[in-house]
Amino acid sequence: MNATGARGPGAADWPAMRHNQLTRQDHDRDRAADRRAWLMALGACAIGVVAAVTINAVSLADEMARGGGAPGLYPYVLEGASGAAILLLLPAALALGAAYPLEPGRWRVSLIVHGVGLIAFAALHTGLMTGFRSLLWPLLLDRPYQGFGPLAQTFIYELRKDALAYISFQAVLMLLRALTRARMAAAAMHMDAREGGLVSLRCGGREIRLPAGEIVSASAAGNYAQVRTASGLHLARIPLSELALMLEEAGADPVRLHRSHLAARAAIREIIPGADGGARVRLSDSQELPVSRRYRAQL
Repeated sequence: MNATGARGPGAADWPAMRHNQLTRQDHDRDRAADRRAWLMALGACAIGVVAAVTINAVSLADEMARGGGAPGLYPYVLEGASGAAILLLLPAALALGAAYPLEPGRWRVSLIVHGVGLIAFAALHTGLMTGFRSLLWPLLLDRPYQGFGPLAQTFIYELRKDALAYISFQAVLMLLRALTRARMAAAAMHMDAREGGLVSLRCGGREIRLPAGEIVSASAAGNYAQVRTASGLHLARIPLSELALMLEEAGADPVRLHRSHLAARAAIREIIPGADGGARVRLSDSQELPVSRRYRAQL
């Protein structure tokens, strides 16, 4: 009982409490990663828009000059008005991508939302661009803006280009979101190893955390590692070099036996010499693993 007489959590409650704590930590970490990815995508896409506007304007000015015309400010006002409208809409487009990511389990809803979002993006871009040009034409070009036809026709024309821009924005956000989440997850895993002596392993859709001292050996299996403990085998998506680093950070003493195998030094019970200069080791769980000549000196 605690000081108020209420019964505190029992031993059986701690695993569930620990799981909930780790789940909240993972959720908070993913939210922080998503915020960082949104800011990075905003900066990257804005730079891309400015670059595209500049290239289009310079190219148009060059074409007009080659045709014998005097482009003046016309190409820069024309393209700049479109670019300014896109920059104003960019935060909202990326916010929609952050709220409705195209990921397993919700991609159908997200696809519908982004379809509507694209239409709205194109309509707003067309309206803002036309408004900016109507305002700037008399001020900078000394004539009223005539446009290129009815507003609906302009919308249909711009929709094709806006679709490419909108899809590119969402692709940049998705890529940066995945990279940022992976980077922050890796940093958290190394912190768990250094501060808690835990090795975090991603096994399918689960993440398990094992005390470093429980890991007996690990073997490479393509892009995965078969991690063996006294209680079972875990197939985790992690390179052996990364696993060895985490074990060292967690205070364990891993030893590389082979390009495809490592073991806890304390788990090695016998070293069996081989005829070719290599060897084999027998571990505490009776498992035998090969030792290559390259790594035998470490034993």
